[in-house]
Amino acid sequence: MKRFEVDRRQFLALAGSTAAAPAWPPGVLAGAPFEPSPPGSPPAQTRPSRSRQVLAKPIMLGDGDHRENVDLFVPEDFQWTTVSAAVFARGRDIRVRNVTLTTYADRWQPHWNAEPSGMTGRGIDPSMCGLRFDACTNLAIDGLEVSGFPQCGAIFYGTRTASLRDLAGHDCFAIYCFMDFKGSNRGVDLQYLRARDTWGPGPRVKAGVGGHPSAKRPGQFMGGDGLPGHFEDSRLRDLDFSGELYAGFKIVMSRRVQIERLRTNCFFIQGTQQRHVNVNGTTEGSHHITVEDLIVDKSLSPGDVSELGNAVQISWHVSDLTVRNFVVRANGHGGHAIQLSGNCQAVFEGGLISGFNGKRGPAPAYALELDDHSTVNADFSSVNRFENQQRLIRGGPSPA
Repeated sequence: MKRFEVDRRQFLALAGSTAAAPAWPPGVLAGAPFEPSPPGSPPAQTRPSRSRQVLAKPIMLGDGDHRENVDLFVPEDFQWTTVSAAVFARGRDIRVRNVTLTTYADRWQPHWNAEPSGMTGRGIDPSMCGLRFDACTNLAIDGLEVSGFPQCGAIFYGTRTASLRDLAGHDCFAIYCFMDFKGSNRGVDLQYLRARDTWGPGPRVKAGVGGHPSAKRPGQFMGGDGLPGHFEDSRLRDLDFSGELYAGFKIVMSRRVQIERLRTNCFFIQGTQQRHVNVNGTTEGSHHITVEDLIVDKSLSPGDVSELGNAVQISWHVSDLTVRNFVVRANGHGGHAIQLSGNCQAVFEGGLISGFNGKRGPAPAYALELDDHSTVNADFSSVNRFENQQRLIRGGPSPA
């Protein structure tokens, strides 16, 4: 078996049985493959043992610096600074290999209320992330796990050429964030990322944060996304998102991106940052994005998006998007399977859509909703398969 092939038993264990009788005539279903490969795992290897280091203040990495084979721990008397990170990196040829970074994952909740953000002092500031990579060029990470931070586990600004392998994270407000600062992250080759269980401050503590109650930690709240990002000329492979997440995967203002083998509770692509324009005044959206081997299963995560939102959401000026070999399953949750809204154009083929028979707001849910000048391939209903799916398409021109 090739490295990323999967036999039918493995696939069905991940995506659920496809044996139920279809809700549509056989002619609608004929000839559509629907067996995406799940995310792969990093190659088995024996990594060197790691030493332990307790941080008194931030680590600053510059041109050519390496940090390898170490468990980093951030104590509650950590002397944080305005860099708002336990590890801050800026420069060329920085290397991080076989590193963990953690803090008191069960103690920072009170800091959302007790301390203002953006000041210096001791403790865990509510604006602090684990690692911050600021305008790094030729960055290499091989083996990184981060947990316990009140902002992103790791945040990347304006990366130029990066090889990122074997990343994991959990119990942060968001896990791995690739943000737009003086340009998107460009030339990123990311493979093997596992993110689970975000947590946050709860409602009315921070502007823009709703705060869905956490089942994992009663009395506390879920946080943000597994991977929000801006990418150009990049390749993202073998990504897996589960647990208490808002949205597993969301990219914005992204161009010429290839995505392969992704499993998540929901899949979002947004073009412009606002309805018709970006915050820098430009109007270019997201375009030339290909997705292959996508599993969207709303049962992978609880919360508002899984309960009420759309499983695949394409919004605000997205064009030249192609999604092949996919499974989208409601598993008893609401929302549409796929919605295109705000002048978006996409091709979906070789997919299976199952069980979106509930509600999207007050209206019935569909396999596909087209809104506000959005279109898909005219043969959408014949090149994809539908299982236990009462309603196919709402809005837009009638497909062939």
